[in-house]
Amino acid sequence: KGKNMLTQLKADFNEWLGELNGNSLDQQCQLAALKTECKVVKTQAYMHDKEIAHLEAEGEKEHREAQKIHKCFMERKKLDIQYLKEEGENLHLRVQLAMLQ
Repeated sequence: KGKNMLTQLKADFNEWLGELNGNSLDQQCQLAALKTECKVVKTQAYMHDKEIAHLEAEGEKEHREAQKIHKCFMERKKLDIQYLKEEGENLHLRVQLAMLQ
């Protein structure tokens, strides 16, 4: 009976160890899955940050280009206005000259 009990204790102990090993393996798999998920999330966050930086740089570049275009446009308008003023003055002087003749 003592031998039977010892055999039963060994069997129970081995079964318990098997369950622990199974649980440990499950936990290791869960841990590996969580680590992988963490890496995926970190990679996604990194890529998101890179995309934001790229879009910001692109926006700044477009803004600088728009400023240059606007500046050229305004300079052209200023020259057009100056030309029209001088043309008006020229016509005014022609009228005065015609009146003097």
